[in-house]
Amino acid sequence: MATQYFKNFPLVFYNDVKLRNIMLKTNIIREIFLTDTNFYTYEVRDGQKPVSVAFDYYGSVDYTWLVLMSNQIIDPYFDWILSNEEFDSHLIKKYGSIPAAQSTIVEYRDILGNYVSLDTYNYYTLISSVMISNLTPVYAIDKEFELNEQKRNIQLIDSVYANKIATELEQSLA
Repeated sequence: MATQYFKNFPLVFYNDVKLRNIMLKTNIIREIFLTDTNFYTYEVRDGQKPVSVAFDYYGSVDYTWLVLMSNQIIDPYFDWILSNEEFDSHLIKKYGSIPAAQSTIVEYRDILGNYVSLDTYNYYTLISSVMISNLTPVYAIDKEFELNEQKRNIQLIDSVYANKIATELEQSLA
């Protein structure tokens, strides 16, 4: 993946070490990225990573960078959906245990589905018991699950354009 994507980035010297300038920005076919009809919605399966999405959809792991770029993902470890096992590990690391995540209230929801922060909830408890009677608690495990699931459906550039984008990237960096 990285070899193909970064091979045309120019070399620079940093602290007497020769490195690829990965901070260089390119203008890759803006019209394609600006048109929604050029994208395909893809549902990421449990445990699937960007490299396997690239292989499944584009037929090559060399397009992993295109999967990430299409979804504006900078960090594939934290911006990508977690597998069930990774999700459990995340909960344990963040809340100490899964039961703790199941019992920790992180916010509340009103009857319209709008979120109310803990601070706002605490303020409501001071001024009116009627206001808080219409709020339901949102537990950490549910909020974390919702945030993780928002990453499940990604957008992929139509495979028809993959070679054209790769070629333009290569030419723009030459």
